[in-house]
Amino acid sequence: MVKVFKVLGYIWLYLYGTLLAMFVIGTILKRDFVTLAEIFNPLDVTTSLSLSLVLGPGIAALILADWLEKRKSPPKP
Repeated sequence: MVKVFKVLGYIWLYLYGTLLAMFVIGTILKRDFVTLAEIFNPLDVTTSLSLSLVLGPGIAALILADWLEKRKSPPKP
């Protein structure tokens, strides 16, 4: 079960990173860097919320896998 959560978490983050890189490259090629800076403005609440909602499941899967691994391992004397 731990491996499943780890694999799913890494796949989720890899796919997100790939799509994000494609989006950034496409935005720079079609528009300009200023538009990209406006989209990823850290003060924009919708951008921050959407990034956390998209990254959340992948990070949660990795945290859950780590927690299950620690819980499953026998205590060391």
